Amino acid sequence: MKLAADLRLMFGRGAALVLAIGLCARVLPAQPAAPAASSALSAQIEAVFQEHYLATEFDTAEAGLLALIQGCDASCARADLARAWMYIGIVRGGGRQDAEGAKEAFEQALVLDRKVALDARVANPETAAFYVAAGGKFPGVAPAEPGQVLPDEPRPEAELRAEAARAGLVCGPQVSRLQTRRVLPVWCETSSRSARVTLRYYAFNADDWVSVRMNPVERRFQVELPCDATEFAGPLKYFVTVTNQEGALIATLGNLKEPLVVGVSEKVDAPTPAFPGKPPRARCEARETCPPHFPGCTDPAEAKGQGDREWGQACTKSSDCQKGLYCEREGFCEVSGTSGQTKPEAKKPLSMFGLHFAMDTGPVAGSDVCSTRDTEFDCVATASGRPYPGELPDSIALEDGEPGDPYPGSSVGGFARGSLRLLLSYDRGVLPKLTVGGRIGLAFNGAPAGVDEPALLPLHLEVRVSYWLFGTETERVRPFVFVGGGLAQVELQKDLVVQDCSTQPSRAQFQDCIDKQGDFESPPENLPEVEVTATRRLGRGFATAGIGVYVPVYHSLGLVPAVGGLLMFPEVGFVLQPSLGATIAF
Repeated sequence: MKLAADLRLMFGRGAALVLAIGLCARVLPAQPAAPAASSALSAQIEAVFQEHYLATEFDTAEAGLLALIQGCDASCARADLARAWMYIGIVRGGGRQDAEGAKEAFEQALVLDRKVALDARVANPETAAFYVAAGGKFPGVAPAEPGQVLPDEPRPEAELRAEAARAGLVCGPQVSRLQTRRVLPVWCETSSRSARVTLRYYAFNADDWVSVRMNPVERRFQVELPCDATEFAGPLKYFVTVTNQEGALIATLGNLKEPLVVGVSEKVDAPTPAFPGKPPRARCEARETCPPHFPGCTDPAEAKGQGDREWGQACTKSSDCQKGLYCEREGFCEVSGTSGQTKPEAKKPLSMFGLHFAMDTGPVAGSDVCSTRDTEFDCVATASGRPYPGELPDSIALEDGEPGDPYPGSSVGGFARGSLRLLLSYDRGVLPKLTVGGRIGLAFNGAPAGVDEPALLPLHLEVRVSYWLFGTETERVRPFVFVGGGLAQVELQKDLVVQDCSTQPSRAQFQDCIDKQGDFESPPENLPEVEVTATRRLGRGFATAGIGVYVPVYHSLGLVPAVGGLLMFPEVGFVLQPSLGATIAF
C-alpha cells in the first residue's frame, strides 16, 4: 500500500503550509458522530490530526500520523491503527485533493478494522466518496459503479460560485483579468457572522500558496491581495474557505484543485476592481529587483521603508504597511508587531522642541524656626508681608534695630511647596537611543516680598542627556531616563504659627520669654500668635536625574510627563521636581 512511499513523504517533506481544506461544501445528510477515542494512542492520533489538519498543515499532519503508526508495536490495537489511516485518508482527500492516495489510505484502514468509521465532522462529500469507493459505508453516499472515475476537469467559475451561494457564501468581485501591480480586493458575505473566513492564493512565480485571514468589516469579510501577488504577468489563483468555531468546514468558493483564476497582464481594458462604495487603489510603483548586496542597486520598497497599506489590509512584510504598523503572522497590517518579523525602522527625529511647566517640592526640617538663633530659614509675617521677627520697641531694645524673637520651640517638618518654573527645551538625537539637550526658563512664586537677600534667582539653565529605552520614534509611547545639571535656585516654603515675645512690657519679661524662664517656663496663654511663612533657599547650582515618558498625541506632537530629583548646592538640599510638557519633533 505504498508504505515505503509514505515513509519517504514523512521524512523527506518539511512541514510546509499547504493552504486548502476540502473540495466543495455540500450539505450532507444526517451523519454519524465522530469515532470515540478509546485509548491513549487514539487520543494522540486525534490530537495530531486536529492540530495540523485544521491549520491546513497537511504534510505535517500526515507525517505525524505515519510516525505514530510506525512507532507502534504488537500491543497497539488494530482499531487505533485503522483510525490513523482513516485520518490520513482525510488529509489526502480533503486536504491535498489526492483521490488515489486517499482511497489507498482508506483501504488500509478498512483492512485493519472493517468497522472504522469516517469522521463526519471534517469529511466533505468528496472525501466521503473516496471512503465509499475504498469499500466503506457512509450515509447518503452510494458505492461507485464499476469503471466509474471521478472527474478531473475543474468546473467553471459560475458553477463554483453557485455552489458556494447555496452554502451561504457570496464573494466578489467577479473579475477574470487584472493589471499587473494592482491590489485585488476580495470581499465575502456569509450566513455565519462568527465564522472564520480564510483566503488562500497562489501568485505566478510563487513558491507556495499563501494563507490570509479575511477581516470582518461591517457586514462583510474582506482582504486585499497585495501588489507582490500581481507583480508578474500570469495566472493568480485563489479560493475561500469558511469554518466554524470548532474548525469544521462550512462552505468554500473554489478549492485547491478548482481555484478561481485571475489573469494578470500588463495591459487590461476592464475596470480596476474595488471594494463596494470605495474607489480603486492606485497602481503600485514598478519595483527594481536587485541581487542580494549588489552594488549600486536599491530596491525602492526597501529604500522607502514604509508602505501604504492601512490597518487590517494584507501584507507580506512590514515595509508594506503604513508608518507605525507591522505585518503580522496572518498577513495583515497590525499595530502591535508581535509576529517576530523585522520591523521597519521609523525615522529618528533630529530635533525636539518643547514647553514644560515644573514645580518644586522638597523635605524641610528645623526647630526654633524664625528665631534669631535659626540660620536656615527666612521668615515673613503672612499678614503684613514684612520680615519676621521685626524690630523691638525702643523701650525694650538695647540698641536701635534690635530684632525680637518668638517663644522657643517653633518647628517645621515634612514636604514644603517650592518655586514654579516655565521652561523651553531642545533635544537633539545623537544616537538611536540617546539625545543631548538643554532647558532654559523662568522661576517664579518664590518667597514673599520683603525677605532679605539672597532673592530668588529667576533664571533656570540646564544641560541634559536622555536615554530612550525603546528608541526615539514619535509614533509610540517611549519611556526615558535622564541626567543633567545647571544653574537654578529653589525656595521651599512652609507656613506655621509662632508665639511672639516682642510685645512684653519690659526687657526682663522679654528676656524670660525667649529663654523660657520665670513665668515663661511653659508658654503662657496670653502670648500673641503670628502666622508666618518660613522659607529655605537652596542652590544656586544643581545636579539632576529622573525618569519620564513620551506619549504621542498627533503626528510628531506628544506629551511628556516626567519627574526629577535635584541635589542643590552650595546651599545643600534635595528637591523633587515633577513636570508636564508638550514636545514637537522635526
